[in-house]
Amino acid sequence: MVVTPEFLVDEYCWRDVSDIPTLLFDHQEIIETALLTLRGQIYQQPIGYNLLPEKFTLPEIHALYETILGRPVDRRNFRKKLLTLGLIRQLAELKKSARTGRPSSMNSTRKLIIRPWRKAPL
Repeated sequence: MVVTPEFLVDEYCWRDVSDIPTLLFDHQEIIETALLTLRGQIYQQPIGYNLLPEKFTLPEIHALYETILGRPVDRRNFRKKLLTLGLIRQLAELKKSARTGRPSSMNSTRKLIIRPWRKAPL
């Protein structure tokens, strides 16, 4: 997908949610509402479905959860929790990590049944 700026926009870029400059009109409120909605949905459905590529590594979804929640998420049980709750499924593929050189298993949220589950901190 290619994003192109509209005629009123000179440029655009991805920003960290904690580093968004002052916005016009009610755009700050829109951003805050969207973030609150994402934080609420994180406990009810696989949010990575629309925010990650079809196949992703555990560090990628872990970083997504930390960004959305705005706090560190304990790595020790993260994978097990997502698999147990059916929010991700592990694939038989590996991807070599550019940072460590170690292979990391690929995961997916595709073709999962979205079902509500009890709210529990990650």
